[in-house]
Amino acid sequence: DMSVDRDSSFKPETSRSYEAGVKGRWFGNRLSVNLAAFDEAFRNFQLNTYLGTTFLVYSVPHLRSKGVELDGRYYLGGLSLNAGLTYDDAKFGPEAVPGLPLIANGTASFAPKWSAAYGGDYSRAFGLYRLGVSLSAKYNSAYNTGSDLAPVKTQKAYTLLTGRVALSRPDQGWSLELWGQNLSDATYYQVAFAAPFQSGTYDAFLGQPRTYGVTLKLSY
Repeated sequence: DMSVDRDSSFKPETSRSYEAGVKGRWFGNRLSVNLAAFDEAFRNFQLNTYLGTTFLVYSVPHLRSKGVELDGRYYLGGLSLNAGLTYDDAKFGPEAVPGLPLIANGTASFAPKWSAAYGGDYSRAFGLYRLGVSLSAKYNSAYNTGSDLAPVKTQKAYTLLTGRVALSRPDQGWSLELWGQNLSDATYYQVAFAAPFQSGTYDAFLGQPRTYGVTLKLSY
């Protein structure tokens, strides 16, 4: 005989958070730098677990996320440079969670220790035309993509690159853009999960591969 647990209720989630930071502006506001420290704690954290065919919510007694964020931007003529760096230590408490033996003292899924975003934009007018170029990157250190924290679901560190070149004629209301996403064609998991009805087998939803195209915009 097989019994079915019809009680899918879970405890209410509560949180408290603190954040403190400083901001600085230099060189006539051309350079801006922001620094912030954060500390957020959850009680009865609602962990949404994908089982391959359905979702199930577990209530985890404690989760604490603490770290530091640093970002800056620099303007010089038509050039704009930006960069941001985040350190985040997101840990579950020591309490055991039935059905999720790796949760106790584990690092929360989708919570890389280090993440960064950086890039630049350049824009310049040539007579009646305007040229714009941008390149940006996003980095994540390794993190687990599974709510059960199974080691096989770990995504290694990776960087995504995005670029764009645009030529426009503002007085005539048109622009032509050549763009590309994931220029290095990095392969990464959006989420990995145990395959339904296939014990010991895992599937994954992959991130978007290298994609590029051309966009024409017209204004009337």
